[in-house]
Amino acid sequence: MAVSGPDLIRIRAMADKGEATLIKKASIMSRNYDLMKSTMVETYDATPFGPTLKANYKDAIGKAVHRVDPEKWSRVWTVRVQK
Repeated sequence: MAVSGPDLIRIRAMADKGEATLIKKASIMSRNYDLMKSTMVETYDATPFGPTLKANYKDAIGKAVHRVDPEKWSRVWTVRVQK
């Protein structure tokens, strides 16, 4: 079912508001992600996986950079909410 008219305008307004909120919070989200890296590695070390897999995970987490894509979030959210 396609959404049109006033409903579509409201959905776009909500998406714009959500995107703006995400932009405001992006730096905090990235900082929190970086702060949790050591916890992620510690938690993964408690799993029964072997040393090679654990070392690869630790290396990947160390190199990982948190990325926020507000435009993608808005686009995907708008499509989902219209279903």
